[in-house]
Amino acid sequence: MKLYFADRDLDQLSISGARRILFSYYYYSSERFIVLREKYFKNGVEVFADSGGFTAMAQGVNIDIGKYCSWLQENMAHFNAYANLDVIGNQVLTRRNQDIMEESGLSPVPVFHIGSSFRELRRLCEKYEYIAIGGMVPYMKRVRSIWKLLSEVFTIAEGKKLHGFGCTNLKVLLGYPWYSVDSATWLVGFKFGEVPIFDKSTFTVKRISAGDWNEWRKNRRIVERLGFNWREVASRRELDKTTLLGLCRASFEEIEECLTAKWAQ
Repeated sequence: MKLYFADRDLDQLSISGARRILFSYYYYSSERFIVLREKYFKNGVEVFADSGGFTAMAQGVNIDIGKYCSWLQENMAHFNAYANLDVIGNQVLTRRNQDIMEESGLSPVPVFHIGSSFRELRRLCEKYEYIAIGGMVPYMKRVRSIWKLLSEVFTIAEGKKLHGFGCTNLKVLLGYPWYSVDSATWLVGFKFGEVPIFDKSTFTVKRISAGDWNEWRKNRRIVERLGFNWREVASRRELDKTTLLGLCRASFEEIEECLTAKWAQ
């Protein structure tokens, strides 16, 4: 499984050392990615480009499909994958945008929204190998409400590669064989100096505050496995940005590795 790290702050992504990122057109529509890559990712990075349609909708902003296509055509050489401009809650307009983009010579990853007709998902599965599943973010804290829907999604799309937009719930990641997902939760607690530490023996994430010596000592083996000196980390009341972001990134990369191993069995 591939995990793409999401954050509008490219400097933070760069400092963290993330190998894969979700890059949003909504925030960088006027930027050339080759310039940003030279500034922030000289060592290379795998990029999944997204329209930012969900964010735009939340802000009451419309994204121009023609401008999105032009931006992709100018920058697509630097992207490993890029998504259709989906219209939340409207599969007809989402399909229309897919057609427009393909007529422009692009090959975007199509998007299916949880709650849309499964007839549309079957249509996508007949035509595409890689499909993104959207509309899950509101349910990540109450996954029981969409568990049966996800089960149906994976039954219909058996053998296809599925990407989960904003799919960060560990139960969902453990329950279904995603090909890729993106996550912004790796930064939850960052501004408060909290670090997510992944315990692969229980497949749970603990959040430890900077300066909490006892908790860092209890989890010292995990910290060392992530590539950090636990005593140095535990002794600081405030973690420097490089260490804090690095720990967050390393912990979620271990989740990625464990899930990759699980679904390879």
